[in-house]
Amino acid sequence: MDLEKLEALEASLLRLVDAYRRLKEEKSQLAQRLAELQETLQAQQKTLQQLQPEREEAARLRALVQTWQQERTLMRQKLEQMLAVIERLEAQMGCSPEATE
Repeated sequence: MDLEKLEALEASLLRLVDAYRRLKEEKSQLAQRLAELQETLQAQQKTLQQLQPEREEAARLRALVQTWQQERTLMRQKLEQMLAVIERLEAQMGCSPEATE
């Protein structure tokens, strides 16, 4: 081989070595970033697991509040009906609320 071919081969080898070194550094950085992301993911999963009972309790409480609101509405309606009946009976009997006091 002549000198030019050897120099061209040397330059190609140097570029390959440099490219290999860069790829190795990038791989190392990516591996480190992957490890960081996995740690973050695990921490977030742990947080979600810890919050799950609280979310379930909140859902249970929302359902309970809704049930209470429905019961309150029903009781108000029944009380209004009872008041109407009492007022009607008082009117029929000729009694006024003030007279009973």
